[in-house]
Amino acid sequence: MNERLRGLFVDAHALMFWPLLRLLFRASVHGPRLRTRPPGGLIIAPNHVSWFDPLLVQYACYPHRVTFLMTELYYDVPGVGWYFRAMGTPVVREDGPSVGAMKAARNALRAGEVVCLFPEGQLTPNGSLQPGMRGVARLARRTNSPVLPLGIRGAEHVLSKIQTTPRRHPISLHLGRIMHFDETPDRAGDYRFTDRLMHTLAGLTGQDALTAAAAPTNPEKPSPAHKDPTQEDPTSKSRV
Repeated sequence: MNERLRGLFVDAHALMFWPLLRLLFRASVHGPRLRTRPPGGLIIAPNHVSWFDPLLVQYACYPHRVTFLMTELYYDVPGVGWYFRAMGTPVVREDGPSVGAMKAARNALRAGEVVCLFPEGQLTPNGSLQPGMRGVARLARRTNSPVLPLGIRGAEHVLSKIQTTPRRHPISLHLGRIMHFDETPDRAGDYRFTDRLMHTLAGLTGQDALTAAAAPTNPEKPSPAHKDPTQEDPTSKSRV
């Protein structure tokens, strides 16, 4: 989909879906609105609690168009895959690394687009923050793009990972302050930045920061919980 059609698609959201979000779920946005943003690309980093999250992210960031980076699992969800295809969403494979998807995200950021990447890497099964992965940090470091944390509250009661039909429940979206990658440009720095990001999301979502800590004791030997599904293939020379 070209940029003009994408713009019309997002504007159609504003006319059709935004009033419904406010009417049915009392959706509200808190914090500094994204009316203007820093020049260049911008990474949106939300927690991931509901199948509705992409729609909510676009709502919080409107009028800016958001490019999403999603796992292929979402393309098989009835009534959902069409949305991501229409938005030109790069696909992250479920069964291994996806150099192509991360390269697409890098190119979008360098083209000045707003890119959304969920730092948990997956939809939480219980509404709680999961350990953060390095995808956001790697993109921020390699493209010099700022990161905007976004806390989503209440959406886990509307349409969670285990629900089949939506329910009415108030939703609030909490925009944080812009973060910049100012760590050492290496793997350890990625984990320190991810740790800061997840602690920020813990505050924005009202959760215990300890449950969000991402950095292992030895950042050079991350625990299995920190395996990154967007990690590039070590045999590939491609880099994000």
